[in-house]
Amino acid sequence: AIAIEANWSDWAGATRRLKINASNPDAPAPVNTLSQSSSLKMHSRIVYSLGIEKALASGDVVRAGYSYHSLIIDKDSLSPTFALTPQHDYALGYGTKLNANWLMNIAFAYQPRKSVQYNNTELPFGDSVETNESFSVHFTFSKLP
Repeated sequence: AIAIEANWSDWAGATRRLKINASNPDAPAPVNTLSQSSSLKMHSRIVYSLGIEKALASGDVVRAGYSYHSLIIDKDSLSPTFALTPQHDYALGYGTKLNANWLMNIAFAYQPRKSVQYNNTELPFGDSVETNESFSVHFTFSKLP
């Protein structure tokens, strides 16, 4: 089976400011409290996804998928405390019936390394680079009816 999706994410309405408050450090620090606030210019985006699924003769299922969206946040709104959202997502999955009562699914998801140079003038960090890369494993166990 093949599935194609286009999903709208209303990031622009999610938030307008990023506020950071930190206090009581565990180790000696130049200051005991830190407060920062900056604009968060986010854009609503459409996420385009393509997935395929193949049922095997054994009854097991293998899956693969890909998703794309353009960056949801302006470069001048980036901050060391706000993760850069990758543009590409890849996934591989496998599903099997463990017994008469339980179904198990496992998926491996990868977001390739993405780096963006930025300078958020509302924060004291100057020229910076934000990099994000992610590999994750997802398990689900489902009780069958």
